[in-house]
Amino acid sequence: MSTPFFIRPMQMGDFDTVADLSAELGYPVNSQQLFDNFGRAQSLHENAFFVAEATDARTVVGWLHAYGVAPFMAEPYAEIGGLVVAAAARKLGIGRALMQAAEQWASDNDYRHVRLRSGNHRPEAHLFYERIGYHPTRSSTMFKKPVPA
Repeated sequence: MSTPFFIRPMQMGDFDTVADLSAELGYPVNSQQLFDNFGRAQSLHENAFFVAEATDARTVVGWLHAYGVAPFMAEPYAEIGGLVVAAAARKLGIGRALMQAAEQWASDNDYRHVRLRSGNHRPEAHLFYERIGYHPTRSSTMFKKPVPA
C-alpha cells in the first residue's frame, strides 16, 4: 500500500498554500509575509521547514516549522514553531510524519529533545501530541510588548 503523502522541504512556491492552511487554523498570514519571514528565519537561526504533499494531487496538505534554541542556562533544544494539517487531510498520519521529520532534523543537529507550545483552546491538539509521545511539562503565561522600530 502506498502512502497518500510524502514529506519534503518547504519551497518558496509553497507559500500561497501554506498561508491558506495557516488561515484555516486561525493564523492569518499572506505569502509575502511568509517570504519575508522565511528569509529572516534562515539568516537568524537553525531552521527546518517541511511540507506534506499529497501524492495524487501534488498539493501541500500540511506544514511544519522547527528551529533551534540555545538558552544560556539550559541544554539546547529544537522547538516547533508551527504545525498545520488541512482539516480534510487529518487522521491520515500527516501530523505524525511531519513531527517525525522534525525529530530527525533535531537529532541530526544535536538537539537532545523537541519542545512545542500548544494553546489551551486546542484540546484535540494536546491529545495528538500526547499520542505521539509528548507530555506537558509546565504551564505558563506568555507576555508581549511592542518595541519601537
